[in-house]
Amino acid sequence: MNTRDAQRDTHLKSEDFFHAERFPKLSFKSTRITRTGDGELAVGGDLTIRGVTRNVVFTVKDPTPPAKDPWGNTRLGLSATTKINRKDFGLTWNAAARGRKHSCG
Repeated sequence: MNTRDAQRDTHLKSEDFFHAERFPKLSFKSTRITRTGDGELAVGGDLTIRGVTRNVVFTVKDPTPPAKDPWGNTRLGLSATTKINRKDFGLTWNAAARGRKHSCG
C-alpha cells in the first residue's frame, strides 16, 4: 500500500483499517465478465478484505488488446473501478471515537 504519505500508510495497515499483520492480502476472484458497451466491461466476483468476502462488480473501460509477453503468456492492461461500503468488510474506524488527530480519508 502506498498513498505517498508514510503516516497514512502505517495507519491504513494497522488494526484500525486493514490489519495487514493478520490479513496480509486483499484478493479478488472474478466469477463473470459481461460486455456492457463499446470498450466497457462489467467484471463481477468475490472481493476479500480482512477475511470478509463480498460480491462486487468492477467497471472496466478500454482494456488494451491482448498481447504476448516475452514468456509467451497472453496479457492485457486495464483499469477497474467499483464502490464498496467499508463497513461491509469490518472497516468501522471512527476518528472521534478513537481520539486520533489525523485523517485517513
